[in-house]
Amino acid sequence: MTPLFNVLITDPEDQTQRARVDATGALKVSTTGTVTGSVSVTNTPLPVTGEVNVGNFPQVQQVSGTVNVANFPGNQPATKQFGDQISIDAPYTRVLHEPIAASLVVVNGADDELTLTFELNNEPVLRLYGRDEATGGASSYVIPLTQPIVMDAFSALCANEFDPCQFTVSIVGA
Repeated sequence: MTPLFNVLITDPEDQTQRARVDATGALKVSTTGTVTGSVSVTNTPLPVTGEVNVGNFPQVQQVSGTVNVANFPGNQPATKQFGDQISIDAPYTRVLHEPIAASLVVVNGADDELTLTFELNNEPVLRLYGRDEATGGASSYVIPLTQPIVMDAFSALCANEFDPCQFTVSIVGA
């Protein structure tokens, strides 16, 4: 991070009240005085142009006060759902009664050589693999989607050599 030098800080109420940052990074409020301790600037909008690197921001940030997420796309109430317990030994496709903007997908019992493909207009939008050595997938998935995925069908391909694939699928959304 490049330090700021020759920065002039001015009181918006009284333009004669000024401070500056010297070459050592110290805040100077006059030619002889230096501010020690911490300086805090809160809720002050700053105009920014160009590219801003946020790579050093923490992955998790504590938030206090009121947080409004009402305009998030994933904050819609669930009004549609699909659920089924399935046992197959051949390719299988299930067309949903109507498209669902899925905000939650749950699969259980996929401990087989199984490929599940969720589709919209015959195009894959999400693919999950059962737990076996070849695919490295999982036997259970619980996937909450902050950005809903619209789907109108899913297909399953069971590649077990002997036993059928048995699993459950649940889709919840709007």
